[in-house]
Amino acid sequence: MCAFSATTKKSASLVLIIGLVSVGFLFLLLPEIGLAETDDYIVVRVDGSVSKVCQLVGDWDMERNESTTSLTFTRYGVAGTDLGVSFEHSGELVFLFGDTVGRNAFPFSGKDDSFAHTTDSIVDDGLNLTFYTGKPAKFLPPWVPGISQGPFEVPMEGIEVNGVAYVFFTINHTEERTMGGSILAKLDDETLNFTYLYTFSTNKFLNVHTAIVQNGLLAGLPESTGEGLLVWGSGEYRASDPYLAFMPLESIEDKSTLHYFAGLAADGNPIWSQSESDAQPLFHDPVIGELSIAWNQYLERWIMLYSGVAMRSAPLPWGNWSTKQVLFNPFTDEGYEHFIHWPGHDNITDPLRENEIGGPYGPYIIDKFTKGNDQTSTIYFTLSTWNPYTTVLMQAQLEKSQQPIPEFPNSLFAMLLCFVPLAIAACAHHYKTTKRGQTSKKEFEFKSGPGGI
Repeated sequence: MCAFSATTKKSASLVLIIGLVSVGFLFLLLPEIGLAETDDYIVVRVDGSVSKVCQLVGDWDMERNESTTSLTFTRYGVAGTDLGVSFEHSGELVFLFGDTVGRNAFPFSGKDDSFAHTTDSIVDDGLNLTFYTGKPAKFLPPWVPGISQGPFEVPMEGIEVNGVAYVFFTINHTEERTMGGSILAKLDDETLNFTYLYTFSTNKFLNVHTAIVQNGLLAGLPESTGEGLLVWGSGEYRASDPYLAFMPLESIEDKSTLHYFAGLAADGNPIWSQSESDAQPLFHDPVIGELSIAWNQYLERWIMLYSGVAMRSAPLPWGNWSTKQVLFNPFTDEGYEHFIHWPGHDNITDPLRENEIGGPYGPYIIDKFTKGNDQTSTIYFTLSTWNPYTTVLMQAQLEKSQQPIPEFPNSLFAMLLCFVPLAIAACAHHYKTTKRGQTSKKEFEFKSGPGGI
């Protein structure tokens, strides 16, 4: 997230708009920019299938001119937030959100994230979220004693092991380094307090995403029996290649059991090291920050989403990963001028932020809802939009294909990500706004945290 201001310099806004138009032309020209190598088959999106299901956060969906299902501001004090990675715990789906704007049960704690849960089993008509609260109609932040939980220090992945919920948080944000580390914490379901376990990484696994696997069904892992935990990660924020680690699931509280993917041997088998410094990239694409990966049982491929929004697929956790392709194009898939703000073209904006461009980021697959057959599959994922400052639920249909796909050039994401420092330079540190539909004014402080475009 970036700090918001009621006023934005016109020159910076002009630069942003011109840049976005340039990116749009690049999207349109994308099919002419190179072709990918083919495997026995690749996974591609079905054109026209990517769409917004519903808005998850806030009280009002400006695109559809209707109330949201969850009415999160009225019920829980959550006016705006981002991210929204989810995991299953105790028969429910738990969502972890980033810096949250609204009524915090502990407003002076310096801990402003939020988390929610749902028992919904049908997703096509939206999700009804219940946020954890510390006081009536005031959201409870996921509190980890002893660590800073300010800007860019957010919950970014969760996993259930033997009935216990574990959550990864980013930490140690400074002006010199965005997201300086990550930690693992354990949730007490009775008190809703978290206990710090250990620092997970300060290098190549700052943002992470996990998957549980049966070790005996996946040749090449460090162990061949029991269950394992795969951990994909990225290092420097939105400037990293992806990496992979493994640990026995039952040993999640023991960091010493971590093994890092260190490349492939001559026979094609993976090499594992207990030193994070030996970790090798899965592929070269140094634009990655937030990411999500899930095994699609219908297409029999690992699906990776990142940035805003790129997709790759692979038959194995370490590869070979397909060429990068566009999953969601905000210009052609009814993003801008629909539920993402483009200044001068729509009124889909937070109050007093009319000159601030929105943008998609943080695509997190909700594995529970994936469906399909042996040729096609529908996936669901959360997506943040920056302006409006909210999280939406998306769907996309994927299919197998023997045809080569357009290569998504690194220069495109580089241009898109260049807007982050420009946006930060164009913003001030505070933003005063009125809750839409209310007569009383509420001052919100938007911190510099994970977001932007």
